[in-house]
Amino acid sequence: MLVKFQFHNKKALDYLRTLPPGPYGSQSSNADEEVDSGDGSGYGGTFKRKREVKRPRRLGTSITRSDGLSIDDLSEGHPQRRGCRCCFNQGNDECTLIEQPDEYPCEACEDAETDCVLIIPPKFKRVCLRCKSKRRNCSYSLDGGKGVDACDACEEEGVTCCAEPLTESSMVRRFANLPARVKAKPTPVAKEPVRDRMYVSCNQCRSTGKRCTNRGKADPGPCSNCRKAGQSCKFVHPLTRSPQLPTSSKTKKTPSSSRRYAKSDSSTPPRDRMGTAHSPNTLTETLYSELEKKNIRKAEKLIAKGKILSPSHPLYQSLFGPGTPNSPPSPPSPPSPPRISSRPP
Repeated sequence: MLVKFQFHNKKALDYLRTLPPGPYGSQSSNADEEVDSGDGSGYGGTFKRKREVKRPRRLGTSITRSDGLSIDDLSEGHPQRRGCRCCFNQGNDECTLIEQPDEYPCEACEDAETDCVLIIPPKFKRVCLRCKSKRRNCSYSLDGGKGVDACDACEEEGVTCCAEPLTESSMVRRFANLPARVKAKPTPVAKEPVRDRMYVSCNQCRSTGKRCTNRGKADPGPCSNCRKAGQSCKFVHPLTRSPQLPTSSKTKKTPSSSRRYAKSDSSTPPRDRMGTAHSPNTLTETLYSELEKKNIRKAEKLIAKGKILSPSHPLYQSLFGPGTPNSPPSPPSPPSPPRISSRPP
């Protein structure tokens, strides 16, 4: 039976600290009374009266008890030492762990969704609640949390590790014979900034219609479904556009600024297929030379086929010049007689 004394004087608290610890019972008779419902109900079952639980506030806020009592003031045999820190700091002396240590976490912390940290840390622990909710392997299953305050996963994430005490004698003997694991010092690694995404759920869970276990958009995953499949979560990220300077609408396009009239940056002038550089002087010569080569090739093909071209044909004249082939040369013209003037000397 718990008896509550309220001391408002400092001398009374000092006197209470000097008292030696006395015997205490593991259970209280007036904690949860079982009421027989067989009278008039016809079922013959038993029901437990629902306890009025004081809902604790969130962790991280400044909490002080109204009576000024702290955890250091509790003696070794005090029943409150079997409860959790959150209920004690809130002044809730009816933590369910005091009377039911196997029902972890306590009702107040479970209703408020806060971390239920025991006042007396257990020597051996079960799988922590965070690893259990995320369905991942906890290091407590290897050594029972011997000599450590947090599992490997919670220590890497930097969160509070809450685990139920391990009371099975066979498991306790097994972990007691094991040596404590030596953890290697983690090398400091710069964390990459979390990229914003459009949805909390990953693409795999959204496409299959499964429930994604990622908590918030800052959780990089992998979720339980992707962890079972052996893959990492993929997300939909918003488009990122580079900022551009605003352009005024009054500016007009000039031939120098337009791409159509942009000049080539190459300093060397362009060349034709023969390797000759283009210029106004060589352009006409190039056209005539190409036409001449084309006519020669066409004439050679016609001559090879046995076709005779007329002397007036341009291909014939381009090859042999004006005149007929194999014809005797024309005789030289006679000299013109001297011209006699009619004027007298």
